[in-house]
Amino acid sequence: MPEGVVSLDDAAEAIELAEHYASPLDDAQKITLQAWMGVQADGQWAAAVAAHAMSRQNGKGDELQARELYGLLTLGETIVHTAHEVPTANNAFERMEAVFQHRDLRSKVAKIRYANGEKGIELKSGALIAYRARTGAAGRGLDAIDTVVYDEAQHLSAEHMAASSPALAVSPNPQRLVTGSAGLATSLRWTEMRMDALRDVGGRFAYVEHGAELVSLNEHGELVSIVPDPADEQTWADANPAYATGSMQRSSRRNAVCSVI
Repeated sequence: MPEGVVSLDDAAEAIELAEHYASPLDDAQKITLQAWMGVQADGQWAAAVAAHAMSRQNGKGDELQARELYGLLTLGETIVHTAHEVPTANNAFERMEAVFQHRDLRSKVAKIRYANGEKGIELKSGALIAYRARTGAAGRGLDAIDTVVYDEAQHLSAEHMAASSPALAVSPNPQRLVTGSAGLATSLRWTEMRMDALRDVGGRFAYVEHGAELVSLNEHGELVSIVPDPADEQTWADANPAYATGSMQRSSRRNAVCSVI
C-alpha cells in the first residue's frame, strides 16, 4: 500500500459502479483497487504509480475498466489506455464501448471513435478515454492527461513512461496504472517496480502481485526465489486468483490454460 491513505471511499464507489454496469469483481480485484485508489488527506491519490502483476486471464482488464469507468463518470478524467499490442488495446476499447451501451450511460456519450489508432469514447461532460498501441506518440492530440494505463507492462520501457510525463504534469491529480504478467529478460522497468515493492520503498507507490513464487531479498539486497512445482494444482490456484471461479470463465476469449507468474 502507498503511504498516507486516509480513505478508501473512491475504491468502494468504483467497485460498486463496476459491478452495476460492467461485471462482478472477485476479492483479488477488490484488493487491487483498494491499493490503487487510496486517497491522501489532501484529496490526492496516495499512489501516483499503481501496479499489478498477475498471470494472464485473471481479470486485470476488469480492474482497469473499473478504475477507468470511475474516472470517466465520477472524476471527469482524460485517460489514455495503452498496450504493447494493437489487439490488446482494441479489446479494452470494445469492452468499455459495450459498457456504454447500457441504457443509463448511452445518453452521457458525446462521441465514440472507431478509427484504427484513434479509438476512444468522449462524454458530454468532457471526460475522455483514448486507446492506443504504445508508441512515443500514444498521447498525441491530448494536451492534458489525468490517468495513463500501461497494460502489458512486461514490454514497458522507461521511454514509454517518460513520453507521457509532460501531459500528465498538467493534471492536478495524475496517476499511472501499470499492469502486466510475468517479466521477460528485457522487462527492465517492470523488474525495477517489483524490486521497489520488495525493498518497501514507500512513498506514492502501490504494488500488488499475485503469484505462486515465494520471493524475498537477502542481506545483500539480492532476490531470493523459491520456485513452486508447476505440475502441482495448488500452484495453479496460488498463481491464479481467478482459478476455478467465474472471473476466469466470464470471457469467451479466455481459455483453460493457467500460467504461473
